[in-house]
Amino acid sequence: MSDYEMMVLNLDGTLLDSNSVLVEDTKVTLQNCMKKGKKIVLCSSRSYEEMGTIARELYEGCEGQYCIGFGGAICYTQDGQCIVKADPIETVVADHMITLAEQRRIHIHGGIQEELEAMVEGMGFLIAYDEMELSTS
Repeated sequence: MSDYEMMVLNLDGTLLDSNSVLVEDTKVTLQNCMKKGKKIVLCSSRSYEEMGTIARELYEGCEGQYCIGFGGAICYTQDGQCIVKADPIETVVADHMITLAEQRRIHIHGGIQEELEAMVEGMGFLIAYDEMELSTS
């Protein structure tokens, strides 16, 4: 461990147990690493909103840590400030992808204009903004 300055660790299936809980022994070990000056970067396909509780729990009392969300598309500071993000696709392309996914009953999870998420699940369609449901059909 002493040779590494940073560890980038996946949440699901790596740091979290089958109940999506950060095991206490893992948390303590990682916090001890951070106290020694190591960077611990949480990485997930989730948005910061979805992994923020875990990040706040792990990073409590530590400074200068980061999270990588949406499968590498966005990098956040430990308090959720976006510092690096991929170039977004054009709205017309996103609309077309959502329409195709809805027709084929495919699940989509992605960030549109930072906070807007569109999900297609089964036959329903949900759009949420700032954790508020806007519409379902």
